[in-house]
Amino acid sequence: MKDVMVIFDLDGTLVDSIEGLAYSMNSVLEANKMKSHSTEDYFDFLGEGIERLVYKALPKTHRDAESVSDYYKKMLVSYSDYFDRDLEPYDGIYEMLDTFAHMGVKMAIHTNKNERMAKIIAERYLGQYDFLRIIGDDGVRKNKP
Repeated sequence: MKDVMVIFDLDGTLVDSIEGLAYSMNSVLEANKMKSHSTEDYFDFLGEGIERLVYKALPKTHRDAESVSDYYKKMLVSYSDYFDRDLEPYDGIYEMLDTFAHMGVKMAIHTNKNERMAKIIAERYLGQYDFLRIIGDDGVRKNKP
């Protein structure tokens, strides 16, 4: 197909990454003597980037800007260790991407995930596909809605 492009989100669209996110944040919470959450709870925390996930996972008494910033940094360290815990592309993703690639559809990824982590995941799990761009949270650009 000429001049057709598809832009995908990453988490919850191409790959199931909830376990790594939940495990990483729960590790931070438990290391700081805070209550952890079920994996299911994290579905409600997703959609606005990791910093917002941290905010939602923290107890209300720790949601001031300084605490969120501190725990966000801790979460990034934890997530760099566990981001791929039980991570896998959803069923049918490879077949769909194969079809688009065969049709000549241009593809890109735009995610609220940290851009460096998004690129690592895309390379490791979707590296056989030629994504024109992988755009994530770089701390400068505003996250997607």
